Amino acid sequence: MKIRNLSIKFLIVMFVIFTFLLIIMGVVSVRYINTLASQIEKIYRHPFMVSNAVLEVNINIISMHSYMKDVALARNTEDLEVAISKVRADEKAAYQRFEIIMDRFLGDKSRILDVRKTFSDWKPIRSQVIELTRASRYDEAVEITKNNGAVHVALLMDQVDGLVDFANVKAAEFLSNSQSIHSKSVVELRLFVVALLALTGIGTFFVICRVRTVESTLRESEERYRYAIEGTSDGLWDWNIKTDEDYFSPRWLEILEYQEGDLEPKGEFFFSLIHPEDQGFVDKALKNHLQNDAPYSVEFRMQCQNGEYKWIHSRGQCTRNHEGKPIRMTGVIEDVSARKKTESILREQEWRYRSVTDSSPDGIIAINSRSDIISWNKGAENIFGFTAREMLGNSLIIIIPKEFRETHITGLKRITETGQAKILGRTVELTALKKDGGEFPIELTLGSWKGNDGVYFGGFIRDITVRKEMEKVLRQSQRMDALGNLAGGIAHDVNNMLLPIISLTGMTIKDLPAGSRERKRLEKVVEAGIKAKNLIAKILSFSHRSDLEVKREEINLNDLVHETLDLLRSTLPSTITVTEKINPDIGMVLCDPSQISTILMNMGSNTSDALEGHVGEFSVSVTSILVQQGLALKVSNLKPGKYAKITVFDTGKGMDAQTLEHIFDPFFTTKKVGEGTGLGLAMSHGIITKHDGAIDVSSKLGVGTSFDIYIPLVDQGE
Repeated sequence: MKIRNLSIKFLIVMFVIFTFLLIIMGVVSVRYINTLASQIEKIYRHPFMVSNAVLEVNINIISMHSYMKDVALARNTEDLEVAISKVRADEKAAYQRFEIIMDRFLGDKSRILDVRKTFSDWKPIRSQVIELTRASRYDEAVEITKNNGAVHVALLMDQVDGLVDFANVKAAEFLSNSQSIHSKSVVELRLFVVALLALTGIGTFFVICRVRTVESTLRESEERYRYAIEGTSDGLWDWNIKTDEDYFSPRWLEILEYQEGDLEPKGEFFFSLIHPEDQGFVDKALKNHLQNDAPYSVEFRMQCQNGEYKWIHSRGQCTRNHEGKPIRMTGVIEDVSARKKTESILREQEWRYRSVTDSSPDGIIAINSRSDIISWNKGAENIFGFTAREMLGNSLIIIIPKEFRETHITGLKRITETGQAKILGRTVELTALKKDGGEFPIELTLGSWKGNDGVYFGGFIRDITVRKEMEKVLRQSQRMDALGNLAGGIAHDVNNMLLPIISLTGMTIKDLPAGSRERKRLEKVVEAGIKAKNLIAKILSFSHRSDLEVKREEINLNDLVHETLDLLRSTLPSTITVTEKINPDIGMVLCDPSQISTILMNMGSNTSDALEGHVGEFSVSVTSILVQQGLALKVSNLKPGKYAKITVFDTGKGMDAQTLEHIFDPFFTTKKVGEGTGLGLAMSHGIITKHDGAIDVSSKLGVGTSFDIYIPLVDQGE
């Protein structure tokens, strides 16, 4: 009985213990089941979708920064609007992914709020760059993108990297915990099932179904993650830094045209696929990221399966252990070959355009309908003195004289509104302003074209200052030749008529008594005839048709000028200061000393008349000069070579432009009637021309007048 009771007690104790163990095992198993279910929910909610969303936000940020560079570099409305639309699309996608992260993120959500606030704070910078580009203020847009934009992106990338690190760590923890829980739960569930089978088949069936449901959920979650990896347009890679083992997603292999098993999953082999010219900066960027945690985002060429190279954009982030050492690195690659090819074509086209326009000596300028300059070549820089940096974005009126600016604005408005303009397609002569404010003549050929945002105008501009000077010299030479021929012809005829008058009158005088009234009258006639003959000699000298022989001697011009000025000082009023500046090493000239002296004396007399008794200065300087082609074209009758240059300057009242045009014309004078013949400078011009030289004049009202006389130097080697 005792034994039975003992057995019963033992059975009861054993039943209680067994029941207690079953209860404990059931509780533990249920706890593991609940933990595993919760873990599955976490895996579904956090590691994969959050990690993907954070990576996609990272991609959006990098892409937006890249497109912001495109915005800043856009030079036409079409490119600008395309770049802006891409920026806004990435911005919208980023905000949507922030909502996904907020909904599924299990960590401290203040991190996400901080990142999203930093992302929102970037928006004013993007808007400012867009507005500057639309206003054609390209340099400012580029500067803000490079500085403020880049700094903000770097800050944003740091914060996003923190989210990526957290997501990666959590993903690894959750995956490890899931595997551990799964292993323990399977063992304990099986024991629990065996125990429960003794009690109830229904409980066992329920547990088996629950396990199968859990395993099915895990498989579905893993498949979803695999499909997400395979469905993305970017190729994913994972590098185990300790073992140097790599994982490449199917999309990664597809981008580089490899098949599964074609590549050795080693970091060293991966690095060998990089183009030799790019390996250096890729290695530097990778080391800088691992050592200094700098952002890793580089573009380089990688070898495909067929041996060709593709441009890819690689981005990644390393995971560190508790000691801060990098243990793993994951990232994505994007095929950017098409973009690189487009950029190369655009650069080549721009280079061709620049090489053509910059090689042109003419100025090539383009403006929009608001008269803002959008193109300014090297020729324009040389002509106007403004650099392209100074002019791009500024108004064209900077180089238009004030009196023509209103006409330019009105004409531009009329062309824009009506499309009609007489000036289009024609070559016209205008005046323009240099950087120093000087006005000069130009030749303009204008064309136009229509763009998406209005009408544009392009002009070919040629500086015709030299041509105008040559035309002026040619006109002066032709006028002088015509007047000389006319004066010479008349002078010869008059001279022929004076000869019998003087001769016959002289013969008649000899037949008249000395002191008679008739003889005195005829002597006056002879005197007047001789004066007229001297005047005719001057006219013939001007017209280059003088029968008088020029007595040329090889002399030292310094001595001649010095002697003439000594004589001139005694004849000029004391109110006029005569100064001389002579270069002793100018050499010898071949000339008629008396005629050169006459020219200087005549100019001194003109100075006295110009000063009208006021205090003034008459200065003469003698130098030597090598006349080049440019000066020879400017000064009439002057040929390239070595010359002695006599500069005669006075501080008289000066002359205006109209007077200067006729200064060498015969019988032209600014003096009152009866005070001069107007032959002094005309005769000087003729004398210097006979000496194979030239004379040039410059004057300004209220300042004075300067004459430059060029006489050929004797070649000492002859």
